[in-house]
Amino acid sequence: MARTPYAPEHFDEAIDAEGEARGHYAELLPALDALDLDEASAGLRDHLAGLGVDFKSDDGPEEFTLDLVPRLIEREQWEELESGLRQRAAALNTFIADVYSEQLIAREGAVPARLIETSENLEPEMVGVEVRGPHAPVIGFDLVRGDDGHFRILEDNCMNPSGIAYALAARTAVDTFVPLQPPAERRDIAYAVELLAKVIAAAAPDGVEDPSVALISEGEENGAWYEHQALAERLGIAIVHPDDLEVRDGRLYGAPLGGRPVELQVLYMRDAVAKLRDEHGDPTWQHALLEPMRRGNLSTVSAFGSGVGDDKLTHAYSEELVRFYLGEEPIIPTVRTYDMAVDEHREEVFDRIEEMVVKPRAELGGRGVVIGAQSSAAERERVIRDVRETPEDYVAQETVRLSTHPTWCDGRIEPRHIDLRAFAYGDEIAPGGLTRVALERGSLVVNSTQGGGAKDTWVLA
Repeated sequence: MARTPYAPEHFDEAIDAEGEARGHYAELLPALDALDLDEASAGLRDHLAGLGVDFKSDDGPEEFTLDLVPRLIEREQWEELESGLRQRAAALNTFIADVYSEQLIAREGAVPARLIETSENLEPEMVGVEVRGPHAPVIGFDLVRGDDGHFRILEDNCMNPSGIAYALAARTAVDTFVPLQPPAERRDIAYAVELLAKVIAAAAPDGVEDPSVALISEGEENGAWYEHQALAERLGIAIVHPDDLEVRDGRLYGAPLGGRPVELQVLYMRDAVAKLRDEHGDPTWQHALLEPMRRGNLSTVSAFGSGVGDDKLTHAYSEELVRFYLGEEPIIPTVRTYDMAVDEHREEVFDRIEEMVVKPRAELGGRGVVIGAQSSAAERERVIRDVRETPEDYVAQETVRLSTHPTWCDGRIEPRHIDLRAFAYGDEIAPGGLTRVALERGSLVVNSTQGGGAKDTWVLA
């Protein structure tokens, strides 16, 4: 990076404390210097816009912003991550299955019963419904690295998380417009589609060898509509709108756009509704699916109620899930998370509020999050009042000064904070994932819905 000074203030994934390139970055970064990065960046932007690669943020449709500097993960690092994520997925799925059966983990006191009883994602009507394979066969893990350089799990996402199609688009775009020779053999992120196809096929009802499958989506109004289209095309399955589904005689029928109704046996659920009942207790449209599910004629990916696994309060006890169900110590630690309904936890957080991140238990996409170090005194006072009123609705986490990575910003390569959305498909982990980057200097908010961007992620073999 000879063209501009580069001075990271925190742990940087590419440059060490002495200013030297780490590992294979010693080959990657000089190769970037030989390229016209303004031209490459414009090529990425125009290419992705032409393909319609976008998403819906809180402010409406937004372009998918892709940085041109790929992130490298060395083989040894990835092998440890892979083992740890596989362990984590197994523990989460065992927990979800236990929630809808004996609830042994609560009965034996390893977690408080209210963790299950008060979860907004709990679906009591799923008790007794047979689920083929894991309840949450697709899990997204948000991983961060702090100043010590070690990976930790920040959040788990058990209800069909978004991001993998954007990772695929990033790989194609970077390979086309940033013509770099990978410094070592690179694993293919497209393998994720094969893994997704396997878990969808494995969800087929008993005795069904070749299930009829559809991806359920509201269409353009869904924030991840691009991903729905891209994955349906790669999987070779139809997209069906919820309005075009009908239950007859204990079986589900759906009409793909412009097509005739056919019986559907597996639904890949990507619509925004993830509940059998709404906040008033009234049935949602999805409630009608219970009849064919109970009769063994229909399966969904993921199973309804899987969201108990990504409840932010569950995260506070996630390491206990590994110990209780697997009898193992967690390979990847979690970012320490505080149960705000526990008096001593709550008061410790309040005493250190400037060092903490407070999160609403049920919100997604960074909404409602208060980062103590980056908030005003008034904001901190407000969140303390809110937590005191309903402590069971909040968790808090230690602030992690996210690692930084070289990022092309306004004609310069500068350090920006990053995380990693990695994906489990059953008991396999996709080789890579989507690195998310906070494009604003100093910001720790990497979510696309909050103005973040993305990077191609190269897992080196």
